[in-house]
Amino acid sequence: MNILVAAPDDTIRDYLREAGYNAWSLYSNDLILQMVEKYQIEAVIYLTKMSAVIPHEEAITETRKLQIRVILAADKDKEETLLTYAAAIGVKDILIYPVNPEEILHRLKNPATVEEVFGFLKQIGQRTRHKPFQKTSDKDIDEIKDIDKPAWYKRLIDIGQGSKSVVNNSQVLSEKQTVKQSEKELAPQLFTKTATPTTILGLGNQNLNEWFKNTFSHTTEIVLAASSPEEFRTAVQEKCPDIAVIMRTGPTGGLPYADELAVFSCQYARHVIFIAGELDDEGKIMAEAVKNAGGKVLSCPPGETISGEELVLLIQNTINETIYEDEQEEEIIYGNEKTRGSAENFLQSISQVTDILKKAVPRRTETEELPINTARIPKHPSAITAGGVLLIVSPWRPGLAGRIAASAAKIFSEGGGETAVICASGRSTAASWLGVTDEELILSDWRVPGSQIPVDRGNIKIWAVDPAKSLHMNIKEDLPYILKEARNKANYTVIDFGEDIDLAQSYIHQKEAVLLCVVPGSDPVEQKTSLIWLKRTLGKKTILSLVLTCVNRDEYRRVFQANLPSQPVRKKPCRTP
Repeated sequence: MNILVAAPDDTIRDYLREAGYNAWSLYSNDLILQMVEKYQIEAVIYLTKMSAVIPHEEAITETRKLQIRVILAADKDKEETLLTYAAAIGVKDILIYPVNPEEILHRLKNPATVEEVFGFLKQIGQRTRHKPFQKTSDKDIDEIKDIDKPAWYKRLIDIGQGSKSVVNNSQVLSEKQTVKQSEKELAPQLFTKTATPTTILGLGNQNLNEWFKNTFSHTTEIVLAASSPEEFRTAVQEKCPDIAVIMRTGPTGGLPYADELAVFSCQYARHVIFIAGELDDEGKIMAEAVKNAGGKVLSCPPGETISGEELVLLIQNTINETIYEDEQEEEIIYGNEKTRGSAENFLQSISQVTDILKKAVPRRTETEELPINTARIPKHPSAITAGGVLLIVSPWRPGLAGRIAASAAKIFSEGGGETAVICASGRSTAASWLGVTDEELILSDWRVPGSQIPVDRGNIKIWAVDPAKSLHMNIKEDLPYILKEARNKANYTVIDFGEDIDLAQSYIHQKEAVLLCVVPGSDPVEQKTSLIWLKRTLGKKTILSLVLTCVNRDEYRRVFQANLPSQPVRKKPCRTP
């Protein structure tokens, strides 16, 4: 086993060599990557007492990116933040000074478990319990009245000052009138502009932080992206943000003790989003604790993953909810102000626009002869015509896309023309629905060079994929050539995209192309999520949305059959109302 010892002396290196290991010494932490590559290092023993040319955090992070085991020895009192950070990025083997070669050898032979890491962090004082949030009494309010209010609270107007009890009734009336007058003066400025909600992130992954900033920077202000539990806790307590987002530790990042931090944040933030991931036994306990504290939980069943669309939907709804609450508060105060406009003014403006439109285009005289159009009327944008392409995608039911594609191909081929069917996803099943056997699929997967393609089924030509093959290939690069070859000969082309909504959307620009997105109708969650995916294509007219609770051939025919009348149609004049 090849081991790199990053330490100020050779004591540990010599001890490991005597124990039968191939060990090398390193005295400067900026050379770790070079040594790892040169000697094919399998484990790095990192002592923070060595010369730190670059920050210890950076050196450890770069080493972990190479999937190399790290045994870290540090000072519990002086380097508490480093220890917590190392645990967050997956360093399990952590030792506290003073250490000796025997301890390091024991840890090298016996890797630490996750339970030991949690126990270690608890030992150094990172795991602290917090009392549940209690309703603040009037006495408590008097005691903390001099403390600065949170940032989100300052955006609202405290109108309670005018309703204090005063012995003299005339003084009460005078005070209320004064407050009302001041509200009228400030109404135009405050109602027309709403401050941007503030957000603190605890995602534990720099890539996720950048994605969040790029996605929501126009709707929320990112105050801080914390990299450690203590940094997150301090920021939430001091900044009192509108929204706090924290993720449970997992393969993609997260912060240790995220559930406790989420419960703690409920006392200071208006909205707390806890990304729990898979709801295993531990996840269920975490999610329940956060819900009881008033937070929002995003989770998924064991074995599955949270989709980006679900995360975006929850965060965007929370941002909208925050803005809406502020606007509602302002509407309560300024709802009766004339600066917002009246219904009479609105109706009057509509009447004026209508008069302008009526005068813009003169009416045709009833006796004027209307032109006759002997050509076909333009087809509906979502009609599938000869030479066109039907793109089928089913985000939640990949196999259903293949079934629909096969039925569509059979309908198109009834006229005698050639129909091409292309399986464009590793989970495409159209070939199987068209009767291609497993033996044929083995030899006719178009992703494999030298395959027997296309599969001939009379006037249906199939570019098949074998679902049993786990091929990680870039289909995006080869699919355009397959499509071009198929369209040169076929009257109709059907593409089965399986669940790949992103790849399907990239082909909407194809000439005479129509996208059919299957939206499940039996499950409200699947239907809502599929509609979110479908809305990505807004602005395109060549989109079909098929909501299915059951599937039959008649329904296919109703959707796919083109409507192309051949009789002359008299055009009616277009009159502007």
